[in-house]
Amino acid sequence: KGTARRKKKVVHRTATADDKKLQFSLKKLGVNNISGIEEASLAANTFTITGHAETKQLTEMLPSILNQLGADSLTSLRRLAEALPKQ
Repeated sequence: KGTARRKKKVVHRTATADDKKLQFSLKKLGVNNISGIEEASLAANTFTITGHAETKQLTEMLPSILNQLGADSLTSLRRLAEALPKQ
């Protein structure tokens, strides 16, 4: 008759518990905290980036990111810049 009785209540994980476990694991690895970072290069040897993200416009970052762009990205940026005043 019916289904089997559940013997144990399932406990769902919360995001704060996962965050605490992550912070504990990072502390155990001995990572260094670097404060005052404005942008991160994801192609670099970086393991984790934590904190509140801030969305910036491309025009705010333009002078500093030009040296990070490749030739194909630079041409795409030029095409994008030409299309902007038309709109």
